[in-house]
Amino acid sequence: MKKIGEIVSEELFLNAFHICQNYCRSEHFIHDVNFRLLKERLLSLSDSNIKTYHKNYIANDLVYALPEFFASDVVSIPKRLTGVREYRFFSVPAMVCFNAIGLVFVDCCSQVIEQLDFKRKRVFAYYPTKFIYKDGEWTARNDYKAEYNAFVDKLNTEIGPRDVILQFDISGYFETIFHSKLVGLLRTFAPESSLEKHSISKDSASVFEFYLESLMQKKQGIPQGRKNFVSDYFGYLYLIPFDIEIPKLAQSAHLQFKSLVRYVDDINVILKATDGTPKREIYRELLTIE
Repeated sequence: MKKIGEIVSEELFLNAFHICQNYCRSEHFIHDVNFRLLKERLLSLSDSNIKTYHKNYIANDLVYALPEFFASDVVSIPKRLTGVREYRFFSVPAMVCFNAIGLVFVDCCSQVIEQLDFKRKRVFAYYPTKFIYKDGEWTARNDYKAEYNAFVDKLNTEIGPRDVILQFDISGYFETIFHSKLVGLLRTFAPESSLEKHSISKDSASVFEFYLESLMQKKQGIPQGRKNFVSDYFGYLYLIPFDIEIPKLAQSAHLQFKSLVRYVDDINVILKATDGTPKREIYRELLTIE
C-alpha cells in the first residue's frame, strides 16, 4: 500500500494549513467552535513548523502512529426538534491533514468537473464552500448564506406555472457516504495528468479508504462540522454522477425534465407536464421516477 506522504506533498500540506489559518483570521471563524478552540495554536504556527510536521510525520508515514493526525472527537448537537447530528472536532494536525487529503480531490477533479458545463444541461448544484486556484495555491471561500440564498433564488426562478416538482433529501447523507465510492470518483473525474502529479496509481485507493476508515472508525461517513471545508466539497462531489444522469432518469411519457436545483443533498427535480395530462398519470410517473 502506498504511503500518504507519497500522495500528500509538502506543498499541498502547506496549502491546507494556509486555508485553516486564513479562516481563523476572518471575521466568520467565531461561528465554528472547533476553530475557536484551535485559533491560538493555528495562528502561532509558521510555514516552517508545518514543513517540519510533514517531514517528520507525513513523509515518514507516521500518521497512524499518532492519533493527533487522524483521530477526531465526536460531538452530538441538536438537529431540528427531535434529532441529533454528529459533528467531529479535530486537533490542529488532524484538521490540516484532513484538508490536505481533500485538496488532492479538489486539485485532481476540478478541471474535468468545470468542463461538464452543468448549467447548459439545466443542472444547478450549490454547496457552502468553493475552492479557487490563484497564484499557485488553493483558497477556500465559505459563504453559507450567499450560497443558500443563490439556491433559493434559482429555485424560485426555475419553477413556473404547472411545473411538477419532485423534492427530497437524503437521510443521514454525510453519515452514509461510502468511502470506496467517494474514492472511486478520483479515477472517474481526474485526468491522468492530475493523477500522475500526485503519484496516484490504481493501488492508491486503499490509502484514502484506510485513512477515512481510521478517521471515522467505519467504512462510510465523512466528518460534519460548521466549517469542514473539504466535507462540503466531498458532499458536492459524491452526487455529481447523479447530476449527470438526472436528465435521463427523469424522462417519462408525460413529464419532461426541466432542471435540477440542489443544495448538497437537498434536491429539487423540476418537471414540465404535457398539457392535459391527468393528475393520476402525473402521480404514477412521479412514483416511477422517484
